[in-house]
Amino acid sequence: AETTSRMVRTRSMRRMAGSPVLGDRAGSVFPGHNGLMTQTLARRAPWRVLAVASLTLLAIRAMWGFERREVTGASMTPTLSPGDRVLFRRIGRRPVRDGSIVLVVDPRDGATELIKRVTAVDGQVAWVVGDNPGASTDSRTFGWVPRAHLRAVMVRRYARAPLS
Repeated sequence: AETTSRMVRTRSMRRMAGSPVLGDRAGSVFPGHNGLMTQTLARRAPWRVLAVASLTLLAIRAMWGFERREVTGASMTPTLSPGDRVLFRRIGRRPVRDGSIVLVVDPRDGATELIKRVTAVDGQVAWVVGDNPGASTDSRTFGWVPRAHLRAVMVRRYARAPLS
């Protein structure tokens, strides 16, 4: 089967190579179209592949609940530096383990997202702290965090902060 498909491709490529750009229907892979149509479709094909791949990745991201964030502030140094880009997976009903780095909604205002490390889980609440205590606003300031405020768990850092 592989030899047959290779032969068909080779024959088609020979016909296309010998045909002029305009008007020679014998060299066209698509019946009823000239060589110009074939070349136009061949140029567009990489963009179609890229578009399909992008849409597939977006669907996977939405389906499995991945989120990207950029680290701001020094509360997680030395583990994460300001400017690092991090990939998170939404928690949903999954259990959160001690030591996990999480994306947590600040319980004081309900809008700001913080990146912290879970140090203890007790039922429906968690204790979160930053790796750099001197620069971190965490559970030592606002106390236990309701589990509903834990949005996502860090999967990996995919880009380091640019060097200045």
